[in-house]
Amino acid sequence: MSCLLVKNLNSQTSIQILEGCFFPYKPLKVLDLNKNEDGSKTARIQFESKENANKAMQEMNMKEIMNRKIEIEFFQQDVVIQDDEETKELIGEAVYPIALGRYGKVAPKLTGMLVESIIKNTKNDKELLNDLLSDDIILDELVDYAYDKFVLES
Repeated sequence: MSCLLVKNLNSQTSIQILEGCFFPYKPLKVLDLNKNEDGSKTARIQFESKENANKAMQEMNMKEIMNRKIEIEFFQQDVVIQDDEETKELIGEAVYPIALGRYGKVAPKLTGMLVESIIKNTKNDKELLNDLLSDDIILDELVDYAYDKFVLES
């Protein structure tokens, strides 16, 4: 899941208005809508996929909603890890969509390779794991590396 921070919203903006404006990028959930000191509002919107969040960011940033030009940025959420299974799941959720989009049917194999490698190399360093999972460029490069390694081993 990915989260966007939508800033500079009109003070009359409601959750229903946001859900309508961002409807093409569903499924989504407006996590909160807060009033700022300057009278504007800020919202956090969670998208089920990173792709939908990216598309919403590209298409909606600097657009007008209720006569105000909104600003959108990615909202970094700290990864809270409870156990190894949850860690594997978080890594898989970050890696699999990238692998699937690039390499199709070998995505499960690449995801498995990367889950094991990332766990081994982060060694319970939650801060390092959080940084890694929130950096799309690094994840892209890791998926490409895993594919190259997979091809060489085949």
